[in-house]
Formats: sequence, C-alpha cells, structure tokens
Amino acid sequence: MTDATKKVIPREKKKPGRKPTGKDPLMALRVPPKVRRRVEKLATEKGITLSKAILSVLEKHLPKAEGDEP
Repeated sequence: MTDATKKVIPREKKKPGRKPTGKDPLMALRVPPKVRRRVEKLATEKGITLSKAILSVLEKHLPKAEGDEP
C-alpha cells in the first residue's frame, strides 16, 4: 500500500484549553495578604480547601436571596 492509498481515520478535533474542573462559574478576586492569611488559617483549621473557605465566609455573611436553597 502506498502513502496515497492509506485509509485516513477521522478524529474529533480537540478544543483548546484546560477542561473545566468545577461546575460553578469561576470568580476571581484580589485579596490583601493579611486577609488571605486569615482565610488560609480558617481553611487549615477546618481542613478544607481555600476555595471552600472563601465560599463558607461569603455564605455566612451574605443575606439569603429569595429562591436560594436552604
């Protein structure tokens, strides 16, 4: 078989970039070093990730909106 007669198997094109790791939209923010250290301490004390620590602080201090899950 010559190169010109080889059968080509079509493949699905890959999408650029990293695959999503979470299901919720990303929110980025700048935090002063003092605040970051406090959040890191909270995360270490609770044995949770930094993301979960930030989320727990936000959920604790923001008022519940109508339609939010309990």
